[in-house]
Amino acid sequence: MRTPAKVVSAAVGAAMALLVGVEGIKYKAYQDTGGVWTICYGYAQGVRPGQTATPQQCWSMLQTEAQATANAIVPYLPATINPNQLAALISFCYNVGNTACRNSTMFRLINEGNWVAAAKQFDRWTFVKKKDCKVRSNNCYGIVLRRQAERTLFEKPYAQ
Repeated sequence: MRTPAKVVSAAVGAAMALLVGVEGIKYKAYQDTGGVWTICYGYAQGVRPGQTATPQQCWSMLQTEAQATANAIVPYLPATINPNQLAALISFCYNVGNTACRNSTMFRLINEGNWVAAAKQFDRWTFVKKKDCKVRSNNCYGIVLRRQAERTLFEKPYAQ
């Protein structure tokens, strides 16, 4: 059984709202805390030093990438997933990559129906280049805040 299109659509919209908050926006290419060249709302595919983008281009990149991330992970998730859970996973996978996401313990737990244990997995993904981001002096504490926001959304009941 497939995840209904209306669930995916609602989740992509909610994920975009979350991503705007956790990624922030920069119109000129920069290196993120992992050293990856990034632009706009954390977009990293083919980004070059010195590259710039307009607000409209950034929004388009975000829409395209959020939808692509949803398309890449939905086939590996149970059809019972709700839009909040899927939105949190879109944000998470957008950040760590679809392959790492699909191969994670979190996905295994979700597919086993262990939603509570799966939610706790967000707390484990707080390292960048082997640096523990819970240590503020490592200058990557934003990833801790991001995982908290993703977990909160994942655990939030969905009201239609």
